[in-house]
Amino acid sequence: MKWLGITTKVINPNHPLTILKYYACGGGKKIDLVRLADIRLLDNLFECKDERQYNRILIYDIDELNSWRDLKELSDICDRYNKDYTIVKQDLHSDVEVPIGYLTSVL
Repeated sequence: MKWLGITTKVINPNHPLTILKYYACGGGKKIDLVRLADIRLLDNLFECKDERQYNRILIYDIDELNSWRDLKELSDICDRYNKDYTIVKQDLHSDVEVPIGYLTSVL
């Protein structure tokens, strides 16, 4: 299984994608990297690509999600396709419980 690293940054998208690449390599994982204009396009990407090859979605920074709605959209898409997700900079993982105080401090 591979990971899918995405960024929604329009300006300097190579920075977060490079960090995601090194993060995956450090964990011994293969990763595909893509730029998306909007998190909702992840659903379209999965319709076009074989989504079964991925088991985790990586985003570098929560700031790439523009709102709570975008975070919910990411979560809903990952739930729909049975994927975990990680937000690297804030060390948030969909499959790891975090105290609510920590979560609200990073959001």
